[in-house]
Amino acid sequence: MNKPVAPAGFALPAVLVVIALASSLTITCVTMVLAASRIAAGDAGARQAYEVAQAGFADACEQLRWSWPLGREGTGVVAAGDVWYETRATSLPSSNDAPARMLVTSVGHSGSASKVLTTEVALEPTGLPAGLTVAGDIEACAPVTIEGSGVYASGDVSGRQLITFAADGSPTSPQPPPDWADGEHYLTVAVHAAGQIFDEKGEEHDPGRQPATTSADTDRHTPAATQPLPCAPDEMTLTSLAAHALPVSSVLRDGVVDVGGLPLQPSAGDATMPGDGLVIVVGAGGSDEGVRLVGNRPPPPVACPLTVVVIGDATAGAADQGSPSATWWGSLIVTGGLVVANPLELHGSLFARHLIIVAPLHLELEQAWRLDPPPGYLSTVVIAREW
Repeated sequence: MNKPVAPAGFALPAVLVVIALASSLTITCVTMVLAASRIAAGDAGARQAYEVAQAGFADACEQLRWSWPLGREGTGVVAAGDVWYETRATSLPSSNDAPARMLVTSVGHSGSASKVLTTEVALEPTGLPAGLTVAGDIEACAPVTIEGSGVYASGDVSGRQLITFAADGSPTSPQPPPDWADGEHYLTVAVHAAGQIFDEKGEEHDPGRQPATTSADTDRHTPAATQPLPCAPDEMTLTSLAAHALPVSSVLRDGVVDVGGLPLQPSAGDATMPGDGLVIVVGAGGSDEGVRLVGNRPPPPVACPLTVVVIGDATAGAADQGSPSATWWGSLIVTGGLVVANPLELHGSLFARHLIIVAPLHLELEQAWRLDPPPGYLSTVVIAREW
């Protein structure tokens, strides 16, 4: 018996249908792959644009800290091929006694993708220690007169009887002067130590001792008191300071810095210099005394504020009698130990890892210092952000 045979006319259409289905499936797969590739590329571009916008924001904040005085508006564009960002900083209303507020807009571009980052920031003087702060011990062997700031130490303080807080230049004011350096924690000026505080009679918080003139002092015997611990500027901060400092060769000679011989104002033609003062960063080298600080600098507006940073140890004046004293408006940051060997008058803030005072020290911090801080003190604090 013969097998039934399918009509020949149906074979070709069936084959064509299969081929058509396979082609359609192939085209669909290719289309899906291309679409997925485009989506992946778009996602990658968007991610890169986001990162570029973040980089633009960081750059704008650095410009605000150093190159743009308070309230100054500015724009910037940085490009590398099809990856680039543009930034704009505009002033926002703020009261006269409040930190300046800025609106920073950063647009990051990567190819056809772009991201907009809008951030409201406040420019606050929190980048460096304020007042008289020491990360270790303080040994006072000569008179110390302070206006507008407390004394903050992470170690012990000795020679408390030599430390006087003045109000309006008078150390005999009946009311304790206010603390302009750390008023958030302390209403009036006093000595605050994480260790102990000693005067000529011993530890001032020993049982049975209630010295009226130092009742606001706090140390480890007053655990209820707030004890912010001073710490040295970190490496990132020191690197930023060095990037905006005068060349070392122009300020350090034979281990001596003469602040009286420094330029009175920053150079307008040098974009790396701060817009409102001068910064010097010097290393102590191998000298036993470290860097010696001498000279007298005129007050503002004749001379701009000066931030002096010593990496290592430093001496104000020299160990021998008759060496020059030092005076300036701004700040002094010493990452090692500081010895006040000859009179030092500083209108601003002082930080050291350890402090030994064998000659008179006078430090004055003005009430309005936060509105016009020394160069290097400003930092940007994010208030609000919108993508």
